[in-house]
Amino acid sequence: MTKSQIIKEKLTYYNKPFITKDFLQKLFDKFAPWYTPAEASKRWLIQPLKSDKIYFNLLYKWFIHPYVVGALYCHKIPYMFGWLQVYNQYGYTTQVPERYTVYNTTYNGKKIFHAGKIIFKKVRENFFYGQATRTIDNAKVVVMSPERALLQLIKESNGKIEFDEDIYQLMEQKKIDNKKLLILSQKHTSKKVQTLVHNFLQHGWFAH
Repeated sequence: MTKSQIIKEKLTYYNKPFITKDFLQKLFDKFAPWYTPAEASKRWLIQPLKSDKIYFNLLYKWFIHPYVVGALYCHKIPYMFGWLQVYNQYGYTTQVPERYTVYNTTYNGKKIFHAGKIIFKKVRENFFYGQATRTIDNAKVVVMSPERALLQLIKESNGKIEFDEDIYQLMEQKKIDNKKLLILSQKHTSKKVQTLVHNFLQHGWFAH
């Protein structure tokens, strides 16, 4: 067997999604001396995940959610998933994008991993409020809460939202906390967004 075949066999048998640089080096030293991560990556056996310290095992048999990959990439720095994927999950939009957006304090750019396309957007620390923790594939990830996501959508759309009835239904189902929405808007958003939120809660419409 060639070195690549040996490593492919071991990674398939290992069958874990993430591999540390140290573990990978021990694997090479034992079964394929002088084989390098670059060679394994070139042959689509692994993919560098972060600063060449963690690798994604491309031979892993199961799907890994992009939230888990993004959270691992942003390990130890503030981050929060948001934008269209989160809006869709909360019922604010029917768009189902194929990319996942993670706001963070360090990284900008697009990365395509085995799990999907992840967009990293660098923001200031005051962007991080109204967070919620979700458990996905036994990993805890940080996403915008329903109220935080709605505030972001209001800001991005300049108040021109055309699905008031849908939002009211979510409020009636207690999926949106009116009080929390108002408090977050007063503490963290501009006067314009505060007015839009107040008008919506009082009258059921956004100023256009």
